[in-house]
Amino acid sequence: ALEKIVLEIYRKNNEPLNWSEVHLIIPNVNEVSLKRSITNLKTSGHLEKTKEKGISIYGRPAYKYKLI
Repeated sequence: ALEKIVLEIYRKNNEPLNWSEVHLIIPNVNEVSLKRSITNLKTSGHLEKTKEKGISIYGRPAYKYKLI
């Protein structure tokens, strides 16, 4: 369920996003669940990790992912 929502966010934005940027779009979701969904989407071949990093809501670098 969450993975479908996350995948739809990547489709609509059509640009690489890190977990924190996705979290800003759906803020009422648990961060750990969100990160797990992104990892699952990467493992299942929907998302690809980029070399690009963005700053997370905690001020730390976080890798961006993009649609394959």
